[in-house]
Amino acid sequence: QQWRVMASVGDAEERKEDLVFDLGFHKGEDTGYYLAMGRHVVAVEANKELVDQGKIRFAKAVADGRLKLIHAAVVGDHQARRRSHLEFYPHPQRSEWGSVDLRWVRRNAEAHGLPHGEPLLVSTMSLPQLVQIYGCPSFLKIDIEGADEDVLSDMSLLTELPSTVSWETGKESLRAVLQQH
Repeated sequence: QQWRVMASVGDAEERKEDLVFDLGFHKGEDTGYYLAMGRHVVAVEANKELVDQGKIRFAKAVADGRLKLIHAAVVGDHQARRRSHLEFYPHPQRSEWGSVDLRWVRRNAEAHGLPHGEPLLVSTMSLPQLVQIYGCPSFLKIDIEGADEDVLSDMSLLTELPSTVSWETGKESLRAVLQQH
């Protein structure tokens, strides 16, 4: 079972109140909501096909600068500094299962009998890199199969913090969720 978790992490003087980071854009379901709320969005997605579809779906928001849609895999800062590119494993039937984490790829194949596709090389980005380029968002959504906890850990590297963070977790108890980074 997976949980969607939201937590307040503090106040920052330089936070951009109208900015949202959507890490794990997928098909843009969340991005569409943030744009409808009048927010500016920086969305990152490792699956190039989904990025291309998103650029068509949200062409107006991209053109007017309200949406930056980036083709990259979001990983922990330590990993992004070591490797500018990683293998991304798309899933042919379940696009939401695409991952750079081989543990997740194996888990999906073994538990569900649904193997991933051939790996594709994608560039990497980290939360600190995104904040350096675009500023600190007021809202941070993390739903990146296998790298969520690394991104949560990277929040300790930021001098400014989002006021709200939402992330997906596979933890099965609130205690285990609260012990995450």
